[in-house]
Amino acid sequence: MDLSIKELKRHAGKTFPFAGEAELLPREGQEAALVLRARVGFRGEAVYRAEKVHLALKLRAEVERACSRCLDRFTETIEKEERITLREEREVGLADEDFAYPDEAEQISLIPYLRSLVFGSLGPKPLCRPDCAGLCPSCGANLNREEHRPLCPELTFREEKVDPRLAQLSKWL
Repeated sequence: MDLSIKELKRHAGKTFPFAGEAELLPREGQEAALVLRARVGFRGEAVYRAEKVHLALKLRAEVERACSRCLDRFTETIEKEERITLREEREVGLADEDFAYPDEAEQISLIPYLRSLVFGSLGPKPLCRPDCAGLCPSCGANLNREEHRPLCPELTFREEKVDPRLAQLSKWL
């Protein structure tokens, strides 16, 4: 989805509505480890005022991720409402919340801004559910769906670990 800077400047002060859908594929690096794919629906309004483009943006993203404990795929929903100020790159002293677009650009793509909002909202350790038990480091069993596999060292280690003098206390815990 592209916005025409030329049209916004020509009709300064007038509000232009926009809407669309996009699929954001992760770039190599950290995003690729966190996100398998994201589908984003968005709508909003753009206005050019005081040498800046102001966007009021609502988005809903369905982000497919892999759990950091059990590696199962799950979908996380993100809903955001944001106000974004876009300035030309040559302007000095950009505020932290401002985004920049290339000088003399006639159109700008909303995809980089959507990507920043969606991927910036994600936590670094995705979990399919808060109580995810994960994978056993010894036998590889997904402990959400199955027990430890036979002869798993974790089973024997747990049994040996309990001090017989404290066995009665384990019933209370």
